[in-house]
Amino acid sequence: MEELVDEGLVKSIGLSNFNQRQIAHVLAHCRIRPVNLQIEIHANFPNTSLVDYAQSIGLTVTAYAPLGSPGGFRGKTNLLTESWVTETAKRNRKTCAQILLRYCLQRGLIVIPKSSKPHRIKENIQVFDFELSKEDMHQLSTSGLNERQFRFEKLRHHPEYPFDDSVHQESCAMTFVFQQYGE
Repeated sequence: MEELVDEGLVKSIGLSNFNQRQIAHVLAHCRIRPVNLQIEIHANFPNTSLVDYAQSIGLTVTAYAPLGSPGGFRGKTNLLTESWVTETAKRNRKTCAQILLRYCLQRGLIVIPKSSKPHRIKENIQVFDFELSKEDMHQLSTSGLNERQFRFEKLRHHPEYPFDDSVHQESCAMTFVFQQYGE
């Protein structure tokens, strides 16, 4: 990736689904510092410690699945229908999706909601004309199950799969940069 920056083919390097240990390892061995970390973040999985760490070392953080991937996983909670989200939406006169996106934005995150429907795309953009209260932010941060949607179970046995269930807040690595360093 650093060679691509040198050649002018890419502007910046980002990391996706790295945990704190892996980020520190990359920073200790890289010549060109990554600028962004993309990880799963939503009200059911705020990933607070990893977000705080990444932001403290100057990485921007992009939240994928900021709506909690509704309908994407059988048996998983749908944030768009959770009472604590719908109540917040009613109180703010916004949709549940707008509340969940605004929650991430107020945490200083970049969001990438998935939608192919024009009316939903338009709705998702209309999140800059209101602000959630401290109480709303606290409720959204603490009412969920603290449960990720994307566990990448098929990769569990990869040597760089760092997902440790005892450290619930860490993210799992899909991009195995360490192989490039011969480790």
